Amino acid sequence: MANKPLTLRPYTPADQPACLAIFESNTPKYFHPTERLDFEQFLEKLPCPFFVVEMQEQIVGCGGYGTKPEGIIVLVWGMVHRNLHRQGIGTFLLQERIKIILQKTLATRVIVHTSQHSQDFFIRFGFRQTDFKPNYYAPGLHCVEMELALHSE
Repeated sequence: MANKPLTLRPYTPADQPACLAIFESNTPKYFHPTERLDFEQFLEKLPCPFFVVEMQEQIVGCGGYGTKPEGIIVLVWGMVHRNLHRQGIGTFLLQERIKIILQKTLATRVIVHTSQHSQDFFIRFGFRQTDFKPNYYAPGLHCVEMELALHSE
């Protein structure tokens, strides 16, 4: 777990350079370099709620979620700086997004499209694989579609 306090706050345009640096730190293993333009355009348009994770006033992660019909939420562009993987930051980002989703939506399911390199992370939180698309993002970088059922309390 990260030994410094983590905070989640809404993304602002001033955060774009830090978020792009986080993206770059995760290429080519987790993201293909050609996805950068898509991410940059996403940040400029910001079509859905998007957040940054801060540790000691530095942006160390980011991610958001979009809504689909039928009570489905899609996690989007979740990432942590590569040098800070396996320190609990991704767990914090995922748990905080799910907490917000439960507070602000009537979602019944959360889905994520990730790669084979991150699927075990999501399995730890109860996500199950629903589809697999080989070489989807790039040769050797597969798409794993996963789903988590949300239960009302």
